Amino acid sequence: MKHKPVKTHFRWRKRRILLWIAVILFIFLIPAIVMSVYVFHHVGYMGVESEKYLLQDVYEPKDFSLNAVEHTIRTGDGEELWCSEVACDDPQGVILYLSDLREPSVTYFYGHAAWMQKKGFTSFLLEVRAHGESTGHKLGLGCAEVEDVRSLVQYIKGMDEYRNLPIIVQGVGLGGTIALNAVGAIPEVDACIAMSPWAGADTQLTLLMKKYYVPGFIRNIEKPILHQALRILYGKEAADQNDPKVQIRNAGEKPVLVIASLRDPHVPVENSRILQEEAPDAEFWLRDSEDHYVVKDNDLVHVEQDQEYCTYVSGFLFKVIRQR
Repeated sequence: MKHKPVKTHFRWRKRRILLWIAVILFIFLIPAIVMSVYVFHHVGYMGVESEKYLLQDVYEPKDFSLNAVEHTIRTGDGEELWCSEVACDDPQGVILYLSDLREPSVTYFYGHAAWMQKKGFTSFLLEVRAHGESTGHKLGLGCAEVEDVRSLVQYIKGMDEYRNLPIIVQGVGLGGTIALNAVGAIPEVDACIAMSPWAGADTQLTLLMKKYYVPGFIRNIEKPILHQALRILYGKEAADQNDPKVQIRNAGEKPVLVIASLRDPHVPVENSRILQEEAPDAEFWLRDSEDHYVVKDNDLVHVEQDQEYCTYVSGFLFKVIRQR
């Protein structure tokens, strides 16, 4: 009877051990490490669209026949944020606009600002930390940017013309996530409109794994690991509290509108369904669309061409004014 050489048997056992180590590293460590590495950079905009990123323009107020005043907002932790104010005569409210994780720049919301100026609202376009003209080299993933909104809200409340006006925060993608966190965490924020928001960075990443057919048992293992990575990156309190699932509940009776597209290719609509379970009294509008930026054909610049969107959003805003 022949036996395998001892060396061959040892090599096979060694390969099996290395394979299992690789599998364990992939499941338990690699996604969290990749996420940690990914957040340490600054998002800039090229000024022209590329094959990979289509919404890379940087607009100016004059492109929309607007006058605007630029402000520098300083946060408590030392960041300097770019902000643009588009005022209107005798405003009845103030809207803060926030953009997405990688694109577009918040200047695409000048289209909204022009529309809102006609409706009697002043707009502030805020470039959150680590984006555009704002400082920072660490993306907040929704955990850190509440302080950016808080700093801007305090700045606005110090301006006599806006002191007693309602403040509504509106954002898309990451901006929608920040808007939800802000309405729950900041008492001076009166309402929010969240477009295609995440139900938390860890939830969004887990849902993307599902979209790409990562097995359920791996997703279940990954989610707490990803959340622990957020705690390490931003601190336990920030990661646990600055979570839309928490803050949409904390919003209480404040008006909250969540808008999402049923076939969004970037933010699975399950994010909004999870949020709806947490706050069934909030208002949800799920559009039969694949437009990530919610507006028809993702055309934030010409927002007024989407009459259905404009009618719905303006109706919500005026409801906020009446309820205040």
